[in-house]
Amino acid sequence: MREETNLVTLEQTRDIDLVRAIMTDKEIWSKIGSDIVEREQFIPLLNEKMICLVVKTDKPIGLSQFTLKEHGVYFHPMILKPYRRLAREAISQSIDWYFKHIGNFLMCEIPVTQQSTINLAYKMGAKDFGINEGAIMINGKRIDLQVLRLAK
Repeated sequence: MREETNLVTLEQTRDIDLVRAIMTDKEIWSKIGSDIVEREQFIPLLNEKMICLVVKTDKPIGLSQFTLKEHGVYFHPMILKPYRRLAREAISQSIDWYFKHIGNFLMCEIPVTQQSTINLAYKMGAKDFGINEGAIMINGKRIDLQVLRLAK
């Protein structure tokens, strides 16, 4: 399944090596990694509860991950740093893809330490859904997650 955009292409993937390469990129890992596993040992679990879209120009530049959890589907976009100028389009296209093919609501959890990412989510239309206190451990410190919800 492929969706064309002006600047990026979205393509569903199950390529574990590609997903791992994007997720363990040093800069991306610094934002998504936790103390549970070291970057070098991380292996993504691609199962029936997860959809991954690789974001491409002429080559892969990121990943949009949708994961079914207990309280809904959670969205996690990851764009490699040299291509961040395309992040807004990639995220917008990924959200549109999800609403067209899957469902009407998306959730996301963003560490409260990443205020610029939270602000981008607000600009994309996300609304506050609460705080998940001490939800992750990063560098030995418990970090709260801002929970946001986006509706079609």
